[in-house]
Amino acid sequence: MEAANYFMKELEKNNADDIILKEVNAKNYQIKFYNSKIDIVKEYDFSKLIVFVTKGKKTMLTSVKKLDKNNLKKKAREIMKFISMLPDSDYYGIADGPFKYRSKDGLFSKEAMNISKAIKLCEEAISEAMDNGATRVAGVFEGSESNEKLMSNHNVRASQKESQTYLSIRSLTDHKNGTSSGHMTSISRDLKGLDAVNKAKESAEISIQGIKSKKINVGKYDIIYYPLASSSIIENIGDAASMFSVETQSSCFINKLNKKVGNDNVTISDDPTNNRNPGSSLYDEEGVPTRKNIIIKEGVFKKYLHNTSTAKKYKTKTTANAGIPKPEASSTKLHPKDSNIEEMIRTTKKGLIVTNTWYTRFQSYIKGDFSTIPRDTILIVKNGSIVGSTYGIRLNDNLIRMMKNIELIGKKSKPIAGWETERINQIPLFKVKNVLVTRPK
Repeated sequence: MEAANYFMKELEKNNADDIILKEVNAKNYQIKFYNSKIDIVKEYDFSKLIVFVTKGKKTMLTSVKKLDKNNLKKKAREIMKFISMLPDSDYYGIADGPFKYRSKDGLFSKEAMNISKAIKLCEEAISEAMDNGATRVAGVFEGSESNEKLMSNHNVRASQKESQTYLSIRSLTDHKNGTSSGHMTSISRDLKGLDAVNKAKESAEISIQGIKSKKINVGKYDIIYYPLASSSIIENIGDAASMFSVETQSSCFINKLNKKVGNDNVTISDDPTNNRNPGSSLYDEEGVPTRKNIIIKEGVFKKYLHNTSTAKKYKTKTTANAGIPKPEASSTKLHPKDSNIEEMIRTTKKGLIVTNTWYTRFQSYIKGDFSTIPRDTILIVKNGSIVGSTYGIRLNDNLIRMMKNIELIGKKSKPIAGWETERINQIPLFKVKNVLVTRPK
């Protein structure tokens, strides 16, 4: 933390008010496979210093990559000169330390950086997908470890070392009508937690189910969402709970405190407290110890998410969701119930199983109106049985309507990462009644 300590002194010399510095040193590797063969294996490291500085009500967030003393001294002068030209922000301060933090156990596994073992795991996953009917397999495997140290001039000192592994695998099946596909992802602190072989098998099984595909009529359908398919939707519930979203009129939860926004099945929290889950953290961006915050309890909206600045403005306490300079959700969790895929299918007369989505876009954040496009295999459910697959559709819904129409929720909530999400969320299978299905023009 030598660079951060030195930079802190230089910023103070240049009359900065509030200062938060986060020094990150990371090691990463990536394995890409294409046409069922490993194509690229690369390693890369990086170090950077993330800097939040204020002068009065002027705020600035930036980063510095060259951490030698000469550059840090120069950057301190440049930052303070630049910040003097900025307009005032609606800013009320950062957290005062010191703080005590929970145990670091579970955040790090040295196994995550075992590249030779990761390559072997990729080969096993590819073979499993091919053995279960895939014609071709493609994807990416990533591993990382990072050392992070955070300090502020408000008596905060925090640190954590964490690891992460991630698998994204797509199985493709060629057939007379074209190509069908199945996509699965998994994320863990170590290699074992990925369950890569089973994920590969599942992606192949989904792909094969898409062989007999046909168009369906537009209209209302019950939708069974796989976790990967719903991650970008559920993440937006966490975003909408941020006080920043409320202030910028981009939340469907404005004036909804203690009001019903879902049915009794629905409990949603922001929960970064399980160290074994990637996406967890000991502290937020101000160094405040993280906690579990219930956003929606049994359908009732219970809490907005705050950092210290917004909490002071609204005369409440931070929820440990800094977010610099704005409060942000950490890991949005839809709490599991007691259902499973078999029950969801059995109780569906007219529905679809959506295994993946992309291009989730909001037509109105303040109303909660959104649409999303299912991709890969989409299964048709009729009278309690899977009867085929379809393609070329769009789902149109509203966040609050969706939460009021979630009929069944699965038993297990798993960490989910996808290319359309910014965070690692925790989501089970769930079923939504009467979703409007259209066809993109």
